[in-house]
Amino acid sequence: MSELRPAGWLWGLVPLTFIAALVLIGFAPQIEADLQRRTDGALKQADLGWVSATFKGRDVTLRGEAMGADARDAALDVVGRIWGVREIEDQITLLESASPYTWWANRKEGRIRIKGYVPDGRDRHTILGIVKALMPELVIDDRMKRAGGAPPREMWVGSISFALNLLAQLKEGTASLTDSKLSLTGEASSVEAYDVLRNRLKTQLPAGLELDQVEVTPPVAKPFSWVALFEAGSLTLSGSVPSEDARLEIEKNAKEMFGTATVVDRMKLAAGAPEKWTQVVTTALTQLSRLQSGKAELNDTTLAFEGSAPNEETANDVANKVRLGLPAVYKSTEDVGYKTRPVLPKTKRGLKLDEEQQEQRANGAGGGSKKPDQDAAAPI
Repeated sequence: MSELRPAGWLWGLVPLTFIAALVLIGFAPQIEADLQRRTDGALKQADLGWVSATFKGRDVTLRGEAMGADARDAALDVVGRIWGVREIEDQITLLESASPYTWWANRKEGRIRIKGYVPDGRDRHTILGIVKALMPELVIDDRMKRAGGAPPREMWVGSISFALNLLAQLKEGTASLTDSKLSLTGEASSVEAYDVLRNRLKTQLPAGLELDQVEVTPPVAKPFSWVALFEAGSLTLSGSVPSEDARLEIEKNAKEMFGTATVVDRMKLAAGAPEKWTQVVTTALTQLSRLQSGKAELNDTTLAFEGSAPNEETANDVANKVRLGLPAVYKSTEDVGYKTRPVLPKTKRGLKLDEEQQEQRANGAGGGSKKPDQDAAAPI
């Protein structure tokens, strides 16, 4: 029986160990690349794209700014469950939470400046994408900072999108969010934009969002024009009106003055009305209601008034009261006519019958009896 020699075995293991080490060294880059690929995919799928994973062999170092301890723990759990990962070095830092959580965007002179807090890079990218889509002509000045403490993501991003949609309707202005409260100030870019903005604020406010301060003015109308057209039993009001209160007052007065006439309101809100504008409109409507038909057109401080009165006395009185009822800074032109009642020709019961009878009598007296004309009307 042969004698066992352990020392010989050890010398035999040396080359085998060397060969195994060479094999492992050759496969190490492939193993590391595979772990990196699977880890990055798992983090992205878990909505943890803010985490950066760096491998050295099978060991990984995690870096990034977590919005809270729960987010950090979630990242560690996802990476820890990946097959092949040996050790995890946690270098994740926690973001400070902001309270209140504020966000602000100002549009002015071809530029939009954005400040305040944003949860992460993904949300920053989303916000900048919305700005570029809605206001591509503007230069973007991004000054947002990452911070924790934001409202629920879906609600917060939806509120930002809604605020930017409103800001796109302004010539200049500011939209801001404080937690879940929205403020908006500025001047609308057009009458149509102002109508869109008012409608969205009334009917499209996202769930969970509250209105705080809204001070948006309509655009300035140049000239500030207003028209009242009265014809065929209908009064149509169009042009600009300076406020909702003025609109309601005009409509109320019109319905009282014009009785059964249909009042059609096509007025649009606008800024730039001259002083005592409502007084002039009231004077115009008062006198227009006395006519059978007519039109009052007010451009800034010039009133053109025309129409048809039932008689001469009314026509003259309406024209005088329009001219004398305006404030000193206003001027007017009046063209008020009237229709005279046509003089109907007298029937056979009147002048024409008398003339025929006189002619018949004259003929009978001068030439003896004369048979009456068979076509002549019998005397009454």
